[in-house]
Amino acid sequence: MDYQETVKYLKSFINYEKSSFYSYPRALRLNRVKALVDFLEIPYNDINYIHIAGSKGKGSICSMVTSILVEAGYKVGLFTSPHFETVRERIRVFDSKDIGKNIPDMQGLISEDELVELVNKIKPSIEKFQNQKRYGEVTFFEVYTILALYHFINQKVDFVVLEVGLGGKLDATNIIHPLVSGISSLSLDHMDKL
Repeated sequence: MDYQETVKYLKSFINYEKSSFYSYPRALRLNRVKALVDFLEIPYNDINYIHIAGSKGKGSICSMVTSILVEAGYKVGLFTSPHFETVRERIRVFDSKDIGKNIPDMQGLISEDELVELVNKIKPSIEKFQNQKRYGEVTFFEVYTILALYHFINQKVDFVVLEVGLGGKLDATNIIHPLVSGISSLSLDHMDKL
């Protein structure tokens, strides 16, 4: 697949960020994410995670924590959602070694080639997993969470700053075991789902 085909493939998964008509406990399943990561044999527990939740400000907190870690000399993976212009915004890697260098993409976005390579690697396994029909349909956010973890492992990051999606106990990001969890201000958003 090329980049456009890869994006089209990713968009083929049900995206609950764009839908309000679903049942939270039926649609989202943490056991599905765990089973898929195990099926793909991704050693996601070998990373130092900082997990940020909340209703307002969690993206800003993730950015600040990432900046602090990079300034302290670490290589840091950052996973946020939603994206605004490109799906690549969700997965970023920042390396303290790159500070001050004239690098074309200082935003740390996963490159088109890296995204294509990752998706091409895991697509056959995801399709095989989906065909089992044991856990239900894999979602866009679940696939993207897994892509992020896989990319961060490949990049050998020191830390991952992981922003939750919708939140709640079934959020795909809850498969990790964080060193630190942070919660920004909470409000009653998404109460119809959670």
